[in-house]
Amino acid sequence: MYPSVAEAIALPVIRRAKPQVVAGSAGMQGRVRWVHVAEVADIAHLLRGGELVLTTGMMLPDDAAALTRYVDDLAAVRAAGLVIELVRRWSDHIPEALVTAATGTDSH
Repeated sequence: MYPSVAEAIALPVIRRAKPQVVAGSAGMQGRVRWVHVAEVADIAHLLRGGELVLTTGMMLPDDAAALTRYVDDLAAVRAAGLVIELVRRWSDHIPEALVTAATGTDSH
């Protein structure tokens, strides 16, 4: 059986980064079939469901509508989750549009 999102982020290698769940807590028991590292905004069409997408957000769009579309597209293909590393582009917080969009997917 595949690990859940909660089990995946509890792995020592991820736990050392002190991850915080900022949205989507309803999906923490979803199963992670695969992990993709992707810096492109149009990744959704390559996914088949159950993927945990890891990104730094370097190539994601700047505007709120496009960020919302990015999250909606991931939800539409049933990605297991989105992990954003806060580094160069967003070093201290995730854009509110991403958080709001991901919070909206809790009901899907």
